[in-house]
Amino acid sequence: MTDLAALDVLAVDCQSTGATPAHGSLLELGWGRPGAPAESVLVTLPEGATIPRAVTRVTGIRSEDLEGAVSPAQAWDRLADALGATPTAVAHFARFEARFLEDLHASLGAGALPFRLVCTHEIARRLLPDLPRRGLRALAGYFGWPLAAPRRSAEHVEATLFVWQKLAERLAEEGVRDPEALARFLEARPPARPGARGWPMPKEALADLPKAPGVYRMRRVDGSLLYIGKAKCLRTRVRSYFQRRRSVPDRQLEMLSQARALDVERTETALEAALREHDLIKAEAPPYNVALTSGRVVWSSRDFRSLAEAPDDVHVVGPVIAPRALAGLGDLADWMRAGEAPDAETVARALAVSPAWGPEPEVAEAGLRVFTARHPDVAPTPRALLSFGRARWPLERRADDEADDDAEEDDAEAPTGWSAEGIADHLEERLARAAHARRRARWLTILAESAVSWRAGERRRCLVITGGDVAGRGWTAAGAPPPCPPGFTRDAAARRLAFDRDRRDRLRVLTTELRRLHAEGAAPEIRCGPSALVRGDALGRLLALI
Repeated sequence: MTDLAALDVLAVDCQSTGATPAHGSLLELGWGRPGAPAESVLVTLPEGATIPRAVTRVTGIRSEDLEGAVSPAQAWDRLADALGATPTAVAHFARFEARFLEDLHASLGAGALPFRLVCTHEIARRLLPDLPRRGLRALAGYFGWPLAAPRRSAEHVEATLFVWQKLAERLAEEGVRDPEALARFLEARPPARPGARGWPMPKEALADLPKAPGVYRMRRVDGSLLYIGKAKCLRTRVRSYFQRRRSVPDRQLEMLSQARALDVERTETALEAALREHDLIKAEAPPYNVALTSGRVVWSSRDFRSLAEAPDDVHVVGPVIAPRALAGLGDLADWMRAGEAPDAETVARALAVSPAWGPEPEVAEAGLRVFTARHPDVAPTPRALLSFGRARWPLERRADDEADDDAEEDDAEAPTGWSAEGIADHLEERLARAAHARRRARWLTILAESAVSWRAGERRRCLVITGGDVAGRGWTAAGAPPPCPPGFTRDAAARRLAFDRDRRDRLRVLTTELRRLHAEGAAPEIRCGPSALVRGDALGRLLALI
């Protein structure tokens, strides 16, 4: 008998537009053998079928990518050629692959699949019963294979082969060395009970964590990075991950299934831990950090009709991340003056949504009439619209610190259906967000050249910000104001030129931390020039609007 680890197997993976052939179509088919590069082909969809947005978001596959796709029959022929005389194929969650492969085979011939399909997930359920998650990404990471997004068949095939080899080694330790013994093992060994959790993180890694602020990194067994976090108390925060809790997000369980090593870095204060976390995430790009991902900063013209990737003499309003937050204000003002709905793209810009999600013209006109009837004193100019939005913002502000103007997808929460009342409501919220984006942009350009201090025990901690970076830090006596920042004389144009996404996000993190310090009674103060010192209730009111 051939040992499982040396068995000639072909790993297969399917991507589809639905969970079953009854609800979707095969989109991509991949295969590969140990020691050889994986192969994959995109598969043409039936006439009239499209790729759902959710599938594109997960796989990265778009309709235009199918231009060179092969037919289902050609895909099956290529898989059959790769299979040859191999009697065994492996897949993760093989029940999913089996549905589509059986459907494909049945459409081209008859009989059962010409190979045995082994499921690595079912093996893992029995060999690793306490692992919190045993999806392909979690299991590959547990063994030391960093499987990244997007989810494409070739990458899944390579990860499946890696997992198969690791599982085969574990099976050999239990005396399971050939396909027949594996079949008996799967039948005799009960799978993991639902909700079982045994953390793979070694207990000794959690033993000597300091009771101090800082940042921590979670790593896989091979040392590759999973996640970077911050903490007021490293000991309490890190240990909280590994305590028994009823409700834990699936993404976090997936990460903790891979976490096998840990390192920590102390900082003087929790605020500095937050800034350090930001800088490390931007530098090291851990796969499970999503809040501070890379992106772009844009700048709007004064009339809010055009955008630019960098500031210039025309594009001076910024920095903002969500382009539609400001860019459609000119279109909205024109629409209000005309009183009639313009073309669909202009309406979409005015509403700050994707053109594909915009309302019908007659609904748009009705919605604008409801809005103007509610607010007859709002003049049809961008300046007046922003003034309305500033007054409206406290009513629209959400409970969390991060407003939707920071979202990468400007229309991520746009309505799926429209009504006249709904459009009026949307315009109120849209203008509040636009005004908030404008106010925050101004605030960040001021904060980029500043000095901040706050009470930390018996002393005050101080940071000097220059060009959006931390240029100096230290301790001062209780009651001492922050020093005058060296860059306070830098004009607005020079400040704008210093901005990129990293500096913008760092200052946003600093703003959030200042808000927290004010709420905790740490008496933060901000100095922006020789006589520009903001503190106490005045600072609290300002931070509440940012």
